[in-house]
Amino acid sequence: MEERSLPTMKLLVIFAVFANNYRQTLCAPADAGALRHCGQYTHRDPKIVGGVNAANSEFPWMASFKTKYGHFCSGFVVAETFLISAAHCFHNNPYLDYTSDRFVDLTSLNVTVGEYSLKNQNEATEIVTSLKKIHLHPHYDPKQKQNDIAVLEIADGISKAPEVSPVCLPNEDYSKIITKGTKATVVGWGKLNHSQNYNDWKTKVDQLKKVDVTIWDTETCVDRYKDFLEFPSESFLCAGEKGKESCEGDSGSPLMHLNSEGVWTAIGIVANVAEDIPCDEVNQFERNSRILGGLVAGEAEFPFLASIQNSDGRHFCGATIISNKFLLTSAHCFIDSMFGSEAYKEHQILVGSNDWADKSNASNLFKISKVIIHPQYSYLKPNVENDIAVLKLDRPLQWTPRIKPICLANSAGTDNEVGTIAGWGVRSLKESVADWLRDTTLHKVSLPIWTNAECQTVYRKHRINWNTKASHICAGYQQEDRDTCQGDSGSPLFLTNENGAKVAYGIVSVGEGCGKLPGIYTRKTQSLLCSNYIAFPTEIQCGRRRAGRIINGTVTNAFPWMASIKENDFHSCGATIISSKFLLSAAHCFDTLTSIGQIIEIRTNPLLSKWSITLGEFNMLEEENHEITLPIERLIFNANYNRRHCINDIVLIELRDEIIWTNHIQPICLPQEDVQKYDSAIAAGWGRDFTKNLKHPEDNSRLRFVELAIYDNDKCNHIYQERSLSIQLHQTQMCAGTKYANEAHDTNDGDSGGPLFVNLGGREVVVGITSKGTVESIHPKAPGIYTRVYQFLHFINSHIHSTTLLANNHV
Repeated sequence: MEERSLPTMKLLVIFAVFANNYRQTLCAPADAGALRHCGQYTHRDPKIVGGVNAANSEFPWMASFKTKYGHFCSGFVVAETFLISAAHCFHNNPYLDYTSDRFVDLTSLNVTVGEYSLKNQNEATEIVTSLKKIHLHPHYDPKQKQNDIAVLEIADGISKAPEVSPVCLPNEDYSKIITKGTKATVVGWGKLNHSQNYNDWKTKVDQLKKVDVTIWDTETCVDRYKDFLEFPSESFLCAGEKGKESCEGDSGSPLMHLNSEGVWTAIGIVANVAEDIPCDEVNQFERNSRILGGLVAGEAEFPFLASIQNSDGRHFCGATIISNKFLLTSAHCFIDSMFGSEAYKEHQILVGSNDWADKSNASNLFKISKVIIHPQYSYLKPNVENDIAVLKLDRPLQWTPRIKPICLANSAGTDNEVGTIAGWGVRSLKESVADWLRDTTLHKVSLPIWTNAECQTVYRKHRINWNTKASHICAGYQQEDRDTCQGDSGSPLFLTNENGAKVAYGIVSVGEGCGKLPGIYTRKTQSLLCSNYIAFPTEIQCGRRRAGRIINGTVTNAFPWMASIKENDFHSCGATIISSKFLLSAAHCFDTLTSIGQIIEIRTNPLLSKWSITLGEFNMLEEENHEITLPIERLIFNANYNRRHCINDIVLIELRDEIIWTNHIQPICLPQEDVQKYDSAIAAGWGRDFTKNLKHPEDNSRLRFVELAIYDNDKCNHIYQERSLSIQLHQTQMCAGTKYANEAHDTNDGDSGGPLFVNLGGREVVVGITSKGTVESIHPKAPGIYTRVYQFLHFINSHIHSTTLLANNHV
């Protein structure tokens, strides 16, 4: 059966309150006997804390509504054949079937009454029954989210299940009891927190949960959410605490009060009110929308964001870090620079902080040394195009967990996806400058991306003279108060790729009335920018070869996964990038260490500090602006490494810092099958070339490659035997060598640890690690020996996945 996610609804703990006339409908005389013992349970546990399991039969009135896809809403028993839930659970729910006249097809769902465990379908306390009727409140308003209550009639009465009993309903006196500060309880099977995804919830949440919450006063509740909705005070009740309230999947659950006699009364229902407020942040009384309709960003969630500030230290535009010296922003933030003004020299850039007013760390403040505005930008044209500028900092950035560059999109394809905006702009259409200055934290919002044709249609419909161009991206909502606004200019529009990396596609440019129509963003691709002098991080895919310059038979950045292992700053071995923190190499490269254990860490073996890794290198004799040297954190050797025979000759190198991807620095792919079907492969490295004159070291300083034939192990063993070499290949080894009889091509000293790779579907896959070459021996035409990478995938993945994610590292 096809598995589909249930609809997710971000829920406030704002509860629909029972109306007295609705209670009278439910409490008919025929049901009086059933209600006489309402609100009582067998297991008493008055100490209720956030997110703990309820005891079995502790809340015997709880019910779960289910479709063939599983649980989607809760409800609770109030009489022999009646339950109460939220109206929104049954109104235009895409996971329910509807008849031709738009009534719910009652055969598409059922209800389990007396439910405790969602996974145990044979609980003695429960009964599974069907629905006879669904009564939505006659004045239910899905748009204004008012009267969000439904009464449901079930086919079988609860008397068939002795363990099931109803919860009590409030009388008129309860309005005097339920006041500010009153403790109440919510129960349900909802998500444990806002960040938990559906699949994680489905596998982990089983038993009924309960949490204590505190009732808010109506005035605070209205003020807290006035930017999100308008509601009559008599229809809603607010309750919650930080990290303690209802969440997705709790819709229809009761808000209950326990009186001094130990009797539970349902005083409200979890209602679907505001889709933008996370369920575990209800008790933050500050209005949490800075970007219009947005949420507070997490600490270090967007380390590529920067705040551009005027000479008074006040934020006026956002920017995006794209390299250690350059940022992107909107050209219109620096219009005066087009007329020769150098006012930008008085501005400052703040990085590494979610609070633009936080100047406590002086190292996070930078000056602008240069503003480069797109040469085809014109603010005078009716349709703003090329609204993009590059800012050069006065000194390089130092990468930290809070300061990192964003990847730039390699393609323009974003239509019909949902992007994210982060920035410090205006949070509400009605917000004053004073209010904006009081909340200086970074905010985020998700916005759907439209096709340019759709955007054009909407603008024309509103009689706005705007022509969307290929350099534009259109994103946002109509009349939904979620958008970018004043102060967000220059901030990025980005998506998250399958590897979890943030990829920038656009820059906030212009809009038509914040939150009223989709906004316009400058499409941000490398082709629009000055890529001649900026080393851009790019959306990463392993094994993509680059079309670099050819110099004397070698290519400058054709193999961006190549790395040089240096001992005391001198090249000693090659290595291969496989993830943002790990490289592969040969274990024998580190034989000079006094001892080799399974793991060597810098903190326990200071000798490791002699080694470092240089990435993005091409010519050993030149200082290249795209290369970077990083320290080693630890070495992980295979437990069965045999130093004498170079068997299991493999080591994982973990770096201290994460790699920042650029055109010159990218990972190679790992194999998903053995290499038996390949005839040839490429080896690359900086090793000595014995066909060259050693009096000219510049000929040996550049990264070089050679194409080699791959032989099966039996053939190699036969060749070794013919040449009187006492070598017998192990199953974890492979061999490769010259393709032609008169050639002496092979890997050699200095190439140890480098990759042997093949092309599969246009992507390079590492199949071997240079282990023991034979060119330098008396038999120069004997094939070289390589560690077979496929045999060590479990070893590699077991260490890498526990620390960092592979960069899409499989083909």
